[in-house]
Amino acid sequence: RVARAHAPSHHEIAALCRGQPIMVRVRLPDDTRKAIFVDSFTSVGHAVGELRGKVQLGNASGWHLCEHYVKLAHERVLEPKEVVADVIAAWERLEKPAMVLDEFEFIYKKALWPERPQLPPPADLRLLHLLYSQALSDLEYGFLLVEQTTLLRMVACAVYVLVARAGDAGHGTTTTAADGGNVPTPAALRAVNAGVVRQFVPQ
Repeated sequence: RVARAHAPSHHEIAALCRGQPIMVRVRLPDDTRKAIFVDSFTSVGHAVGELRGKVQLGNASGWHLCEHYVKLAHERVLEPKEVVADVIAAWERLEKPAMVLDEFEFIYKKALWPERPQLPPPADLRLLHLLYSQALSDLEYGFLLVEQTTLLRMVACAVYVLVARAGDAGHGTTTTAADGGNVPTPAALRAVNAGVVRQFVPQ
């Protein structure tokens, strides 16, 4: 067992009093969440192994568990030897226990990149989806700095993805093209483009 760095948190004590493991919710780049269960000595490395089994990415190289301090928009990649319960206990030293889960969160994301990154194969749709979602999220929070032309390309990509999703949901945002395919209506493009630009492009 690894040594503990902090006294147990209120969250940990409540779980122990119920005789249950500590439930930890981890956010993925697309804002979905996975629940994992840890004890008082579960390491981050062990938790990452459990997450990999749940998320099932084709290539999980460089994916790590991070902590996100929402108030300060600050992220930190957690070391494999750290204890998950200690991370939560450290949060309570900065925020009131009742506010901890509102101000902090665990994120499982691509945190380390090779010198020459390569796109995953087209067949790995799950990994492509999460990387795309992470790029948009990192742009929004300011973790990813890019040139204006690259930013506009990402915005355009986000527009078409959002319009396609709305069309799939039957919201009447697409029209049939001459070749029989669906394309965004002008009104849908204007509405979604305005929303995405407000979100990602500095004013």
